[in-house]
Amino acid sequence: AQLSANVVPVTFTLSSASQVPTSFNLPSSAAHYNN
Repeated sequence: AQLSANVVPVTFTLSSASQVPTSFNLPSSAAHYNN
């Protein structure tokens, strides 16, 4: 039970950490391709 409880926040943190750089990098990539 404890292990499962620990996996959920980790998964949420990983997906959040993945989404933030992605949304941050998309405008950079668009600007790069536009150049």
